[in-house]
Amino acid sequence: MADPLPPKRNSAYIDINTNLISDQLDIGYWKLNLETEEIFWGAATQRIHEVDDDYIPDLATAIQFYDTIEPGRIAITEAVDHIIRTGEAYDIECRFVTAKGNKRWVRTAGHALFDSQGKMTHLEGIFQDISHYKQMQETSFFIQKELNYMTYALDHHAIVSMADTEGSIIYVNDLFCQASKYDQSALLEKNHSVVASGHHDSSFWETFWKTISSGKIYKGEICNRRQDGEYYWVNTTVVPHLDTDNKIDRYISISTDITEDKRIAEHQKAMEQSLFRSQKMEALGQAVGGIAHDFNNILAVAMGYTQLLLLKAPDPNAPELKAIRNIDAAANKAKLLIDKMLSFARGSSDESSHIHLSRKLKDFSQFIDPLLPVDIELQIGHVDDNIQLLMAESSLDQILLNLAINARDAIGDKGVITLEAEAIDADCGYCQSCGQAINASYVQLRVKDNGPGLHGISTDEIFQPFYSTKEPGKGSGMGLSVVHGLLHGIGGHIQAFSGAEQGAEEGAEKGAEEGAEKGAEFIAYIPNTQQSKPTQSKSVQSSLPELDNRNELNGLTLAVVDDEEGITSMLTEFFSLFGARMISYNNALNFIHDLEKTDLAFDLALLDITMPRLSGIEVCKKIREHSQARVIAMSGYSDKVTPASFGQYGFDGFLSKPINMKQAIDLVRQLIAAHSNSPES
Repeated sequence: MADPLPPKRNSAYIDINTNLISDQLDIGYWKLNLETEEIFWGAATQRIHEVDDDYIPDLATAIQFYDTIEPGRIAITEAVDHIIRTGEAYDIECRFVTAKGNKRWVRTAGHALFDSQGKMTHLEGIFQDISHYKQMQETSFFIQKELNYMTYALDHHAIVSMADTEGSIIYVNDLFCQASKYDQSALLEKNHSVVASGHHDSSFWETFWKTISSGKIYKGEICNRRQDGEYYWVNTTVVPHLDTDNKIDRYISISTDITEDKRIAEHQKAMEQSLFRSQKMEALGQAVGGIAHDFNNILAVAMGYTQLLLLKAPDPNAPELKAIRNIDAAANKAKLLIDKMLSFARGSSDESSHIHLSRKLKDFSQFIDPLLPVDIELQIGHVDDNIQLLMAESSLDQILLNLAINARDAIGDKGVITLEAEAIDADCGYCQSCGQAINASYVQLRVKDNGPGLHGISTDEIFQPFYSTKEPGKGSGMGLSVVHGLLHGIGGHIQAFSGAEQGAEEGAEKGAEEGAEKGAEFIAYIPNTQQSKPTQSKSVQSSLPELDNRNELNGLTLAVVDDEEGITSMLTEFFSLFGARMISYNNALNFIHDLEKTDLAFDLALLDITMPRLSGIEVCKKIREHSQARVIAMSGYSDKVTPASFGQYGFDGFLSKPINMKQAIDLVRQLIAAHSNSPES
């Protein structure tokens, strides 16, 4: 801002003509007679003092107009004394009070006049009201102070930069340098693309520049790259700055670092997806369990009657029995499929044992060799010889078999399957079948192949029941879902990768084609623990019971309670062959009524676990209240009563549907014999 005050002038300039000019410019003139101390005030000076035209002050009176608040009265007194003593001119700004009491700021300047002998005779000078100037100065100071505060606050809160119309950086603050990890000297005069990450495509930047170059404000999220190569995200606002001609001369960018917010949001999204997948798999497990229960009830009737027909046939070699055996074989295949469904729903129910993994993998390689084509080789890679697993050996067999067969089918006619294992204790990401984090102590069992990989296959779906990429009629679609069920039944997890994904970083320079040849890799995470598992009963091998002693159950009464009439009829006919007296109920409430209201007597009861209105567990409790009879649980699927847990619900034995006839008669014999030998009998 230009100085509105006139420059200091030599005393030779000031005369009556100067006085007239200064009055016209509203700059007052004054002249002090040092001998009389009378002061002459020009018209402008009188107006500033707010006195009448005929007012003639002396030096002492004139000084009284200055404020007692400094710079004021003392300042003007010292200035006058100084000029009188030294002859040196003065030019000062003082606080001032007019004759009417109005407070102002004035500028007063003076110099000495001398006579021909060199004696100082007068002082003269100018007098100007600078109140408006001082007010503007104070306002400007206040604005600058506020601007400094805002700039300070902004610089400590936001990432700030300015660029010219070509995108070259002309200013960055400290936070910009901290976020980008560049020194200021490395950024100035460089194009803003120095921090470009490559995350955004060309259409994004076209829209960005079109927005700001048209004078509009841009707001959005931008991914940048630090000097060390790491990415960081900013929520930015870019404002075009206009010059006096309303033309854009620069762009001002104000941003906040949202990298952590993005990380949290991505983590939250992953957790939500994990929860969704977990709930989805849980719902699928429940649905599969329900389907398995209903199928097993149907199979129980079909298989039970085929076994009864075979059992009752007078000639076991009769040609007509071939059709029955074919029916039984088909039913057994269906049972195997249901068993796989149950493995997905609840995992294995076999007894856990300590397994030396290295030896187990060698045995498995010999076992599966006949199932592999001649040109597919199974190799045992690195396996830690100290790994011991505590799990059901049948579960491990199924996991290995399903993964190996899956790899065999993926490879085709020629290739290599590799098995590897190591103990890990690290964060390995997320399970692809349940979405949970994998961050505990596990044994990592890897099954790799060099087939076409998993390109175009959704790893979120391959562990679901009946999902298959094979041709119709090839495979049941249950292999990987069984692996899911078995692993999660023991607290494990699984991941699937295409070879290109696993080898992308290490083989990036070799090209995507070579990476794609790496095939697929399935990683089973088995808990690395020595804690013991609940003991579970082993299943009995399938065969027909002997009918050497048809009367061994004579005198015994067996009760069958099942809502499936076909099952009660089949069991009634079966146990009647051995001489048992049978009573059957298809309604559990009717059975309880007779138990409580009549003299219903029986030696052993066979109860279905899942029945409408009243469960087998509740019926068992009622029996315990009214009878000493033995109780056997029957189930096609139950998430509570299993071959390993039936005892804790009050049952004496367990039969899985479809019922194995030899297992059934042997279990009844065993329980009746134990009951007869007990002290209570």
